[in-house]
Amino acid sequence: MMNLTKCYKILDITGNENLSKIKRAFIKAALKYHPDKTNNDLNSNQRFIEAREAYDNIMKFKKLVG
Repeated sequence: MMNLTKCYKILDITGNENLSKIKRAFIKAALKYHPDKTNNDLNSNQRFIEAREAYDNIMKFKKLVG
């Protein structure tokens, strides 16, 4: 599991955003790095996976904290 600081950096957020802004940040990253948009570029594919993991980790944390 990634630490939250790295997750925030991957999604280019500070960590103070509400859930809606976090989701928008993930969507922005997903659209930028999605394999279908980047002709299956390996670096972009990895960044897409990292963005998804970062989003999942942040959302888990937000749900735990409330």
